[in-house]
Amino acid sequence: AYFLLRNCLYIPKLTYFLRTCAVWNFPQMLISFDDLLRSSFTNVLNMNINDDEWRQATLRVIDGGTGLRKICDIALPCFLSSTYGAQTLASQILPHMDSPFPIYLQADAGMELFKLLRLLQFLIVKNAGI
Repeated sequence: AYFLLRNCLYIPKLTYFLRTCAVWNFPQMLISFDDLLRSSFTNVLNMNINDDEWRQATLRVIDGGTGLRKICDIALPCFLSSTYGAQTLASQILPHMDSPFPIYLQADAGMELFKLLRLLQFLIVKNAGI
């Protein structure tokens, strides 16, 4: 059941949705998806896990986790990779557009947020002395 949850059901089924919609603008929705994943994971294990155990479970396997990924962590990178990956092709298909596509305005805002989050992560690691 864990194998199916990790490799077939949760993130693999939502990848298209994450890449094509700016769901990172709706953090409460992302949190509810992640709560559903946590609930499913605890049902598969048949035990309750606390917040620290859940945080560790969502780490990469190489970092000691189970490899489950939270949508909160990947929604923005999925969207940015998709929009920037398709930007050249979209401009070739529609070269006469005077203004940028609305989706790219969302991508620009997302990129600014991503840079801010990376800076914050860097400062936390630096101050922790890791």
